[in-house]
Amino acid sequence: MTATTLLHRTRIIDRFLDHLVQTGAIHRNPVVVLRKECNVKQCMPVWRALASRDPEQALAELHQPKPFGSVLGAIMAEPRYADAQQGVQIYHAACVAFAVRPVPTAEPGAAG
Repeated sequence: MTATTLLHRTRIIDRFLDHLVQTGAIHRNPVVVLRKECNVKQCMPVWRALASRDPEQALAELHQPKPFGSVLGAIMAEPRYADAQQGVQIYHAACVAFAVRPVPTAEPGAAG
């Protein structure tokens, strides 16, 4: 079976599983669950792992560690906080710039 045929068939199965979820026949798409557990963004690597000779080993190798989180967890992951996080990064960059090149101080006794 060619790679394109395999990809086409997995997409058909994925859509079918999503349809079963929408109709209430199953609670959730098991491939999506595996994708989230492995912390990967696409379903195709999960399908490849499932089609391998040793699916359990392949899924274990596929597993990616979760990115560093915050004590605020899901709140900070929301898009509306992206601007605030970028502002903090700009602030830290400015602090580094001033630490490298301090602001000159006025000479004692000079008029300000």
